[in-house]
Amino acid sequence: MIKEIANAKINLSLNVIGKRTDGFHNLESIMLPLDFYDELVFEESEEDVVLGCSIADNIIIKAIKLFKEHFNIQDKYVKITLDKKIFIAAGLAGGSADAAATLKGLNRLWHVNASQKDLLKLSEHLGSDVPFTLLNKVSIARGRGELLTPIYSNLECYCLLINPRFKVSTPDVFKEFKIVDSSTNDNLKKITEGLINNDLELINNYIFNDLEAATFRLYPDLKRIKQEIETKTKLKIMMSGSGPTLFILNKNSKLLENIANVFNKSYDVIIKKVKNN
Repeated sequence: MIKEIANAKINLSLNVIGKRTDGFHNLESIMLPLDFYDELVFEESEEDVVLGCSIADNIIIKAIKLFKEHFNIQDKYVKITLDKKIFIAAGLAGGSADAAATLKGLNRLWHVNASQKDLLKLSEHLGSDVPFTLLNKVSIARGRGELLTPIYSNLECYCLLINPRFKVSTPDVFKEFKIVDSSTNDNLKKITEGLINNDLELINNYIFNDLEAATFRLYPDLKRIKQEIETKTKLKIMMSGSGPTLFILNKNSKLLENIANVFNKSYDVIIKKVKNN
């Protein structure tokens, strides 16, 4: 039996640079893993099966198929039991993290001994966030998300996640995105400086997400929720990925607990520490 964890992520910056010829978008984003994760247990089996996921053709099944095809494994099968904690379709890369954990778990279970480099290359075929969640280090992600540059981060703080209990369609958000929504500010250098120097005030001054405008047009309730939280807390609130999860970064865990107590009846809230490299 093998166990793997699949960490959620947030985007401290998300710049949508433009559409690619393959239909996807080029991105530039600083991604930060959280100490908030799903757990996956891998066991030998007589057939491939995933327990704990209600979607039949889920990304874990796709990862199993891809792994077996790539390494020409025809006589082995796995039972994966998923303990799902990360909010679903929430902009936190929960599904991508599960796929990355699957590649790592199968590599260990079946003693394939593939390198991280090999697994990273394979992960590109499963989704834009899968390479980052496999690397699981604070990084700048470029291209579709597969070009990763780790950042040595010293940031010590807590993250309050606020999920409004509805899902957002990432493909719909990208279809709605307009280039006029894109930030023209060169904020990556400032955010990187803040990560290195544990300067949360600097980070909060420069975090941004180009997809917010498009998501808010499609889901106006999310814009209302963000405004409500900002009004009551007077703190910087950001959306992760294509949403709908909102987050607050702060070094005072007690302050975040008080905020969580205000909103936990209306929304799903959780406080976790950020992870460093």
